[in-house]
Amino acid sequence: MSVSQKSGPAVALLSVGIVAFAIQDLVMKLASGTYPLHQALAIRAAAALPVALIIVYMAGSISSLKGSTRAMWPRSLLLVVTNITYYVALAALPMATVSALYLTAPLLITVLSVLFLSEKVGLVQWAAILAGMAGVILIVHPGDGAFEWAMLLPLVSALAYAGSVIFVRKTKGDNDAAIMAFQGTLWLSLAGLAMGAMLGFGEMKAEIRWHPSADFLLSGWQWPTARDTGIMLLGGVVGSAATLFLTRAYANSSASVLAPFEYTALLWSVLLGWLFWGHLPTSREWLGIAVLICAGLASVLFCETNETAPA
Repeated sequence: MSVSQKSGPAVALLSVGIVAFAIQDLVMKLASGTYPLHQALAIRAAAALPVALIIVYMAGSISSLKGSTRAMWPRSLLLVVTNITYYVALAALPMATVSALYLTAPLLITVLSVLFLSEKVGLVQWAAILAGMAGVILIVHPGDGAFEWAMLLPLVSALAYAGSVIFVRKTKGDNDAAIMAFQGTLWLSLAGLAMGAMLGFGEMKAEIRWHPSADFLLSGWQWPTARDTGIMLLGGVVGSAATLFLTRAYANSSASVLAPFEYTALLWSVLLGWLFWGHLPTSREWLGIAVLICAGLASVLFCETNETAPA
């Protein structure tokens, strides 16, 4: 059976999830200019948690909720780190730049799948990984100006996400996708509420106006308009659904096969950045995008489909 026949449904789920997450990123980027991160997360939770619970119910997994928090806390914690570092980076950097840096995640997933899951990766796929890294360098083009420390945040996000994916693969058959999606949403919501309780209504505001990322992370609550509340609620619904799609995809297919398709996130980020802010990549960045896409396709077309059992 070919890779496409085995992994087609999982690839489709992943692709839909990537689009949904791009929409959620847009919502968070829009919110970062006016509202603090903890407020965006709290409003997001108001929509995301009920949707996640409905998904659990529809999956017939309500009885499995008991005890799932203890079992899923490592992955949930990694997802909290993934989301917070990514969102804070969005406040300071263009969407395309954040997405490009985050594209180290598929590379890390493939490498970690070899180290921790005993998945087989051929020479062509290793070459594709190296080419993908070169593509990221072309997009980021380091050394062309003063170093922006916020560029480290998507790299931290990518590493945490790669770890969460490996956890899903290691626990295949022990936890269903609906439960994992609910736990990830729950922990991120609790993180937002905890941050809000600590930061209050902006007591630190005068001390942090030095960087957009710090502003987004540490500012106090601002009463939102009805329109902005609706937009952030929509982000919660979309984000909750996206988490389920990606969780199901990685629970039912090889991480090394699915990882290259995460590169499509960059294309959506470029499109949304252009539509909303008029930002377009330079010619060198377009070259980097092309290299990343070619590397991802080569990795899928030439990957070795046989896997050994996880260690």
